[in-house]
Amino acid sequence: MASTPAHRGHSISRRSALGLLLSAGLWPGCVRLPQAGLTPGVPFTFAALNDLHHSNDECNPWFESVFAQVAQHRPAFVLLLGDLADRGEPASFAAVRRLSARIGVPCHTVPGNHDNDVEKTTALYATTFPGGLNSRFTHEGWQFIGLDTSDGNQWRDTRVSDATLAWLDRELSSIDPRRPTVLFTHFPLAPDIRTQQGHVLTPVNAEAVLQRLVSLNLRAVLSGHFHGMTERAWIRGPLITGACCSRVRDNHDGTPTKGWWLCQATATGEFHRSFVPLSVG
Repeated sequence: MASTPAHRGHSISRRSALGLLLSAGLWPGCVRLPQAGLTPGVPFTFAALNDLHHSNDECNPWFESVFAQVAQHRPAFVLLLGDLADRGEPASFAAVRRLSARIGVPCHTVPGNHDNDVEKTTALYATTFPGGLNSRFTHEGWQFIGLDTSDGNQWRDTRVSDATLAWLDRELSSIDPRRPTVLFTHFPLAPDIRTQQGHVLTPVNAEAVLQRLVSLNLRAVLSGHFHGMTERAWIRGPLITGACCSRVRDNHDGTPTKGWWLCQATATGEFHRSFVPLSVG
């Protein structure tokens, strides 16, 4: 299905980006804010997996293997980027929580549209993953922000909710703009992420989220929903999606290889990532 002119609102113009930087007291190319007074932390790795789509008990051996593979890399923690369940069923949430716990490190989650399939809200998801809507945490001086970008169980032409934007507005005053920061979401925030059929998957108000982050030392935005590896440059850090980790769903970009990101956060505020193909049958 072809896109319509209504999707033009996804783009972030060069003039708009320049205005955002200048209004924040920054100049283009200055991607790191001053680090004066910050004590370097210890480098660490973490894993980011998107679009698990657990469907039924037949998926359990698959995810036992997936999480065992993740555990071999000894991440400090794991980010699960939404669509944990394929049909939003509590049994799938419980299975993902139980199986991911075997890694032995914290797992931080955000909901996807399929996680809301039963009641068209995040209620069932939140019962199994309390505190897993909008949240933030720190690790070795790095700041991590998870946002609920779901809009009921809608999968396109979505909007990040006013509740999520209000939560972010409240939290920004206590987020250190000097420290390296990673945002993780389900819906991608890069402009014009679309399927091979032309369906745009970026929320129509994605720019409203990015505008709020322009003064932060944002190292990366990690997202799911689009099953495929993309990277779009932005003034504060790359906007990234990854291949899916699902047994029952395929990648949207037609590639056969599924997998996840192994991310490295350095003591000097640099972000690196490598793709780890799934080694399950």
